[in-house]
Amino acid sequence: MESSRKNIAHFGIITAKYSGLYTDENDVKTGKEIVEDSACRRCHIIGAKGENSAVSLDYRAKIHTGEYLADKLINTNEYMPDFHFSDRDVTKIIKYLLFASSGTVQKEAEPYVAYIKTSDDDVFGKHCGNCHKVITRQSGGKGTGEIARNLSGLFSQYFDSDVLQEGDDRWTPELLLKWVRNPRSINKTTIMPPVNLSKNEESDLSKLFENK
Repeated sequence: MESSRKNIAHFGIITAKYSGLYTDENDVKTGKEIVEDSACRRCHIIGAKGENSAVSLDYRAKIHTGEYLADKLINTNEYMPDFHFSDRDVTKIIKYLLFASSGTVQKEAEPYVAYIKTSDDDVFGKHCGNCHKVITRQSGGKGTGEIARNLSGLFSQYFDSDVLQEGDDRWTPELLLKWVRNPRSINKTTIMPPVNLSKNEESDLSKLFENK
């Protein structure tokens, strides 16, 4: 029998390509490693862990097919970095996402507010957005730059902190402002110039990265 409403008839069905999420242990393990190396949790919740600046991938994995998730990894939106994953890596990532979400309680996703602003009407747009992009829970996506790294989830434990000095394991508001005022006080080889911000602008920049 064929249904005219396949999206309902096939709801929750895992297609053959990704059906090995419980048997392909190596693929799931590799997918997990790719997710962790790519710091996906600095924006997304995966396996009940992570930040909620972007959509919960636990929730998406429960309501969409593997093919849908794969398309979003390959055809990224404006504020998600393009990791240039291979087709094989995408398959492993999806198997891991399906596996990780299977043990979580499905919750209805909170609505996201759309923010429509010009690129230079806030401190990030004026001073950072030509080089960087960021997506935040309270302010949406900002910036247009792609020549420097995406700063989404900067204060989270999942953000790569390799430029920090020994003893500093993650970014904080204090370290961010120290970096902005004089980047080479933290990393002598950086090409980022100092940014002269007012006290109010410094406060606004710090608040932007607080995921509340």
